[in-house]
Amino acid sequence: IAIISPSYLSSTSCQAEVSIALDYKVAIIPVLISKVSPVGKLANYHCINLYHANEKQAKEKLLRMIRSLQIDPLNQSKLSINAEKNDRCSNKSMYPPNTSINNLQINGDELTLSGEGGTGKTTIARKYIYQFGYLYNVIWWIRAISREMILQDYKDFAAKMKLLIRNKGEENSEQLINLVKQWMESNSNWLFVFDDVNDFDMVQSFFPEKHQGNILITSRTSLWKNVDISTIKIDVFSKETALRFLKSNNVKGTDKELEMLSKSLGNVPSNLKMAAKIITDNNLSI
Repeated sequence: IAIISPSYLSSTSCQAEVSIALDYKVAIIPVLISKVSPVGKLANYHCINLYHANEKQAKEKLLRMIRSLQIDPLNQSKLSINAEKNDRCSNKSMYPPNTSINNLQINGDELTLSGEGGTGKTTIARKYIYQFGYLYNVIWWIRAISREMILQDYKDFAAKMKLLIRNKGEENSEQLINLVKQWMESNSNWLFVFDDVNDFDMVQSFFPEKHQGNILITSRTSLWKNVDISTIKIDVFSKETALRFLKSNNVKGTDKELEMLSKSLGNVPSNLKMAAKIITDNNLSI
């Protein structure tokens, strides 16, 4: 039973447990205890809404859902995970280690997600963390829109990891950057996400020359010349995908009308999602 709250959705360990449960076909019953929208793989599940229910109502709803799934709580064979039957986990523990060091509200590899504004680069990066965050010991999200913001997030990281050496005066920016870079060089199994990078030359000074961790960059530019970084381009919707998306979000209209709407919004996913919500919430025509 996944008891879903804001803290549950921001927990990389909780998201990892969901992924493992799905991999091994363990029955999942999502229960909402606050007004939130499930993310990741839980987004497609029917959730039991208990955040307005009293104790009696909550108990009845939960039991009704369990009975509808025909789950026998005494038959452990249906729910057990046998690691020996699956090569992917034969040498791993049943549940992943807790990624306790992170600032999420989410082997020497560097990767860039590039695309126009609104194509979902940041969302994809966060969903990756929710699904695979358990693979890392440390995850740190960097607001890379400016040097000042990166410095602040580096300072927070240094404080969290107790890297700052208190002298008579505070460390200057170069000392701070070097402290974090030294940590990155001497540790492995970490992920730093540099979100919304506009100027690679500026952020490059924050990267160590050699490291055993992982750096994920989201950026609106794909002009990464002379840089040894893998790039995944995230494009806007095609006409066909845009039409399917609008129809799946209950926007009514002819294909020609839907195509006109999508084209006027640049086929940008976030624009279409917002338009669909406005149209359906207010019962509007295109």
